[in-house]
Amino acid sequence: MNKVLIAVRLARPRTWAFSVAGYLLGYMAAATPAPSQMILGIMIFALGTAATNLVNAYTDVEEDSINLPQRAEMVKQLGRRNLVHVLWSLYPLIVIASSTISPLFLLIVAVAEVDSIGYSLPPLRFKQHPVTALLSFSGAVVLPYVAGAVAAEASPFSPLLLLLGSFMFAYGTVKNIPDIIVDAKAGLKTTATISASLKRTVETSTILLLTPYLLLTTMIALDLLSRTYIIDLIFLPFLAYWSLGNAKATDAQTLEMLHRFGFVYAVSFILFNIVITYPSQASLVIGLSTLVYITAISRLSLDSRPQQSTIGRQMKPLRQKDETLGIYRR
Repeated sequence: MNKVLIAVRLARPRTWAFSVAGYLLGYMAAATPAPSQMILGIMIFALGTAATNLVNAYTDVEEDSINLPQRAEMVKQLGRRNLVHVLWSLYPLIVIASSTISPLFLLIVAVAEVDSIGYSLPPLRFKQHPVTALLSFSGAVVLPYVAGAVAAEASPFSPLLLLLGSFMFAYGTVKNIPDIIVDAKAGLKTTATISASLKRTVETSTILLLTPYLLLTTMIALDLLSRTYIIDLIFLPFLAYWSLGNAKATDAQTLEMLHRFGFVYAVSFILFNIVITYPSQASLVIGLSTLVYITAISRLSLDSRPQQSTIGRQMKPLRQKDETLGIYRR
């Protein structure tokens, strides 16, 4: 049972909310959504995200021993061979479940599986280059959205697809910021470590995070999106809070707290657009139940990423220069 718990924590259930919300946003286009297909789609993409996280834990154990030693220790306790056995069970199960919906749905899921495996596993290893890392990361939500629309027998090619893709591409820059120092020491090339300073990293991320809102207003002005979507701008104050918080942060724990805030911000954006697009009691229930789920997972500590970053024990105060890396706070 202890190894089962470790496998679940390595699978990071909290992150499953992204692909599941993406699928539901696409699937709610169905004239009469079928509960069975909703549940099946949720299972498929939850397991797909779990598999992605497990592959990442398997391939990055050496890097994690430096920047996330708790995760590396979990892999050691579970055993890399057992980890592979779990993966050999998950991917075929996903394929079998997907084949019951439609051939086109199965094809999209197959592409999603390539994205899932290729994100961390050589020779593809999309994450080794910032641009391909962000494209692959956005695919973890865009592909479930496309699959959901296909399952609903609706066209996936809508302005929502562009909005969702640009939002997740930009959000991909957020997750690496708390680990900037230790990732650099581990020799990892992330969207954070390619900048000369943490300040510049935050500025670049903020500019990218504003891009979806500029795209949103442009599409509304061109009548490509309903004016109702202007309500999405209520998320701008939350983005400002995240950006200013990172700009003023002087310790790793604050960066980690803002990282968790950014995660809730991103999931909430997708859930909010489900409600805007399909205003109903069902969409409200989906949104609220997802947020309750995330809270429960966090309270139970079912995640291989520690609640408080390990960076704090490995780095100097953020206002000082790290002589090894040449990274400045300001």
